[in-house]
Amino acid sequence: MNELEKYRDEITAIDGGMAELFEKRMSAVRKVADYKKERGLPVLDSAREAQIIEKNLAGISDRELKDYYASFLKNTIELSKKYQAQLINGKNGAAISVHSDQRDYNIYLGNGLLSRAGEFFNLDRKVLVVTDSGVPSDYSATIASLCGQPVTVCIEQGEKSKNFDSFRLLLSAMLENGFTRTDCVVAVGGGVVGDLSAFAAACYMRGIDFYNIPTTLLSQVDSSIGGKAAIDFEGVKNIVGAFKQPGGVLIDPDTLKTLDERQKNAGLAEAIKMAVTGDEKLLELIENTDDFERDLSEIIRRALMIKKDVVEKDPTEQGLRKVLNFGHTIGHAIESSAKGEFLHGECVALGMLPMCSDTLRPRVKAVLEKYSLPCEITQSADELVPFILHDKKKSASYITAVLSDEAGTFRFEKMTVDEIKTLLEKAI
Repeated sequence: MNELEKYRDEITAIDGGMAELFEKRMSAVRKVADYKKERGLPVLDSAREAQIIEKNLAGISDRELKDYYASFLKNTIELSKKYQAQLINGKNGAAISVHSDQRDYNIYLGNGLLSRAGEFFNLDRKVLVVTDSGVPSDYSATIASLCGQPVTVCIEQGEKSKNFDSFRLLLSAMLENGFTRTDCVVAVGGGVVGDLSAFAAACYMRGIDFYNIPTTLLSQVDSSIGGKAAIDFEGVKNIVGAFKQPGGVLIDPDTLKTLDERQKNAGLAEAIKMAVTGDEKLLELIENTDDFERDLSEIIRRALMIKKDVVEKDPTEQGLRKVLNFGHTIGHAIESSAKGEFLHGECVALGMLPMCSDTLRPRVKAVLEKYSLPCEITQSADELVPFILHDKKKSASYITAVLSDEAGTFRFEKMTVDEIKTLLEKAI
């Protein structure tokens, strides 16, 4: 045996030992995944990963090998995360159970689930498939192909379609096609399509089944859960509506690949909103990720877990659920005043800033800037006040405002319109 063969045999023997250690390691990873799945904890933990790498590098005495070992550890950790995600999500994605007084339902989250919607929803009946002109027609066509008797209605893209005319269009389509209480509505699109479809389903024959397939990041992390259904009226957003829990929600992150960056970032604003008030670790992930696409499913899942916890405790917005309005009191006023200049998520981004403490505001502003979200309110406080007066959270002479003093926390404060105006003027 020459020296080369000797060294190769040595490496082979070490690799054999590593195989045994690898199997033990992944067995431990499986236990971690079970623990996290049980408690709804995130797969990602960037701070801990950094600590592991730093601690283990101390065991390498050869300075030249430190970088190689750091790379080896990073790859091993990445493999572990993929394995954890697979164990937690399984073949059918991450099934998140939501409980409510009206009904319990599941949110199915996973890549490639759109074409398998028939496995999760009862579509073997008359189905009103509602979409809009901005959604790739392939998405609604895929759902229609899975239905027993599909009827597809496509409305014009945008908030302007969230009105009584579109509401009437959906009701007429169901009436003309003989829909009964045993049939259903499926929304395939963003928040406008979801809200409008849910409201129509809630009203037709006093309520028929409704399924939601949100295809924008905004609707996936926000309106997909909670059961709010509404349309706009007389220039006031979501002023006419009802609570309508879906029979199920399907979220396929692959549908986000057709979104432009502006739409995606506007949707992310809602996840940032929930992170600021409820999960500093999620905020850290959004702040620090170096691969947004890789971490997107985890961001969606964590945002959903926050909202699930809130809506289960307060399904009809009597108390805790008002935390979800963080950024919305001023955000909705900006949206109504701007008349289409900004997307909803962009308005929420702007609306958060006056509601943050002086110490938190720079941090939130920095993360908004990272994702090209607007950070400067261009309207004056006087311009926004008339729209704030229409806020649904207004009771008598005050509005219940949501404020955050530090990341991951929130507090409610009853404020007059003048007090909110003062906050606005300070932030502007």
